[in-house]
Amino acid sequence: MDTYRTEEEQVEAIKSWWKTNGTSTVMTVVVAIAIVVGWRGWQDQQVENASIASSLYQNLFVLQQTISQTGNGQVSAEDLATANHLTEQLKDEYGSSAYARYAALLKAKRDAEKGDFSAAEAELDWAIEHSESGLLTDEDAPLLDLLQLRLAKVQVAQEKFDEATAILANIVSKQFVALAQELEGDIYFARGELEKARESYQVAMDNEDRPGSTEILRIKMSNL
Repeated sequence: MDTYRTEEEQVEAIKSWWKTNGTSTVMTVVVAIAIVVGWRGWQDQQVENASIASSLYQNLFVLQQTISQTGNGQVSAEDLATANHLTEQLKDEYGSSAYARYAALLKAKRDAEKGDFSAAEAELDWAIEHSESGLLTDEDAPLLDLLQLRLAKVQVAQEKFDEATAILANIVSKQFVALAQELEGDIYFARGELEKARESYQVAMDNEDRPGSTEILRIKMSNL
């Protein structure tokens, strides 16, 4: 026997069900649509942000090349101001992007070239902090080691040898191990710890594959 014998009974059953469940069903559909639309909107915003950040960084990079070719002593105040403005814009508005960290790296380079190692250290600290906060992807991981290497160099320039040695111990990317060990050797040499310097230079030589760099390391070891 059919559950409902007449069309009228079926209509009444539908009305009853809708009265009980209609509101929650509509809300579920509305929420689902809102989630889909919101997710797509967020994705579109991310793509747009990445595009803007990329454009800003490209402008900064071109400007940095001009600055490097000219030399800080002859760079116009306008170019430096523009470069600094682009850096701060990337850091403030697109701080979660790798472009912001590269911008900080370039700013640190400009600061170091004019002898302002404290300002360079601050830029590198910012970039490292944002790299370690989970914003760095696996593909960008070597960037963290590059930042740490540059920070250690800036610290060495300020004779902060203990801090630099601690930073260098964190560098594990293959392309930076030799450079890190060479800098560590330089620190030990500056301290007069010649045996430790020799050990670091040897590790650097074992991992070095850049043309000409091995010969430089041999000279440093000979100087010991």
